[in-house]
Amino acid sequence: MHVGVRAFIGAGFVGVLVAGCVGIGGRPTPRGVPNALHALGTPGDTMSAAANTIGPIALAPSRADVYALGSAGATRVAISEPGYTGTFSTSGTCARTAAIVPKSGRGPVLHALIEGLHAGSCRIVVADAGGHRATLGVTVTSATLALSKGSVASSGRSVAIWLQSVNGAAPPRRFRSQAVSAVRACAGGCAIAGLTALPGVDAYLVRVYDRAAAKGNVLAAGLARIHVRLGRTAFGRSQLGGVVGRLAFSPDGGACAITTACSTSVQLQIMDADGDDIAGSAPYVDAAASPAPVLLTVPNSVTLEDASGAAAPTTISAPTQNLLAAVVYNGMLVVSGPGDLPGGALSVSAASGVATATFGLALRLAPIELNGPAAVLFGPPSQPGYDYSASLDPNSPSASFTVSEAQYDGSFSIAPAFATEPGYEGYCEVPPPEEPSAASFGLSSGSGSAVLSVVAPDPSNSSGLCGARIEDAFGGDNDAVLNVDVQPTATPLDSRAARRVPPLSRPRSGGAVRTPTAR
Repeated sequence: MHVGVRAFIGAGFVGVLVAGCVGIGGRPTPRGVPNALHALGTPGDTMSAAANTIGPIALAPSRADVYALGSAGATRVAISEPGYTGTFSTSGTCARTAAIVPKSGRGPVLHALIEGLHAGSCRIVVADAGGHRATLGVTVTSATLALSKGSVASSGRSVAIWLQSVNGAAPPRRFRSQAVSAVRACAGGCAIAGLTALPGVDAYLVRVYDRAAAKGNVLAAGLARIHVRLGRTAFGRSQLGGVVGRLAFSPDGGACAITTACSTSVQLQIMDADGDDIAGSAPYVDAAASPAPVLLTVPNSVTLEDASGAAAPTTISAPTQNLLAAVVYNGMLVVSGPGDLPGGALSVSAASGVATATFGLALRLAPIELNGPAAVLFGPPSQPGYDYSASLDPNSPSASFTVSEAQYDGSFSIAPAFATEPGYEGYCEVPPPEEPSAASFGLSSGSGSAVLSVVAPDPSNSSGLCGARIEDAFGGDNDAVLNVDVQPTATPLDSRAARRVPPLSRPRSGGAVRTPTAR
């Protein structure tokens, strides 16, 4: 028995040695090197790939959590096996849930991307040629956001969505990139799928642009909050508000007399940056989706009305509000100078962000009036350019007139006005005195009133036609000219009243005053 066993062992050992002497493929084996080790360095052999597997296969990370669909949310995985130069292959249960790119590749290290296809969980099995395997667990999470009807303007071309926060904190930087989707027609509502979604309460910023690839003007913006669970598709909805880009009053102005209440019909157009009226019911916002109502600034003595005649709001938060239909002036404004009426108008202004518009209600000032002795003062006649006339002679060589203007409490000033008609050369002087003169004027001005005096020192020796222009603080055309006819002899009242005094020149602001002809 011992002999048989010993003979069996000896035969086996010899058989191994014999086999080892020949070598694989008939090539001699180097002395002292086992046949199995020699096979590692023999490329092209059918057994070399299997023999060239040291194992095990390592995966980094050991599992893949994908938080968005498509290439934008892909997660990187490194497949490695030191010393292995053969091919890695993949299989598993992820055909509908995730894809590995590339599906195969050579060792010792293969870098791959795991792209989400649908929310869920699955396994990817990685194998080498020697039968070693490693399993990668994959979980895909995503979100779909629906945009409500009317959220996207007709000129919108793309929608961009950013993950702003998760449970109130900023997400990791790699999850902050925007998801961009083309929008050709979304007036009836649409949905954007495959968004980045991390487990928890996710907050998103949504913007609509008027150009592709999230470029151009922002037409609408909104926020959305979605509760996300790992491995699920979370659904949310957002109603976008219009971003105000333009404002316009139509018409952009009106006119009223300062002493008379009046109403001017007007419309306020609230538009996006492309000039389209903003529709829908969501509040107006800025590009960050923060509230940006249209604010109306209204001066005293003006109120706003809607189409029903009720008070219109001065803060317009959304398109559904009753809009401005009329600007109403109460006829009670009292002014003292241009500062109370810039540019001669009361301005109603509208603003939202950088968009502004102005409606100007021009107010015609009341005329300057002169009152004095009926025997001396005439007018104002109905003919243009006449204003007031007075006649002085030896019987009435001087007169005083009160100067007034309704709803004006500023001061008055005086300037010379000269005769230009042939046969009426002459002038009256405005202090300081000049000689010779037919008459001289004086003005004592207070708040909202004044006293104008005129004196003919010597009507018998110095007579003629002259004038003075009374102005308020606004200047321009709002003045009153007093024409004075100094007669060398007394004229009966009746004939003096019947005599038409020709008009004098009335130089306006910036106009030249003609020099009188010397008598």
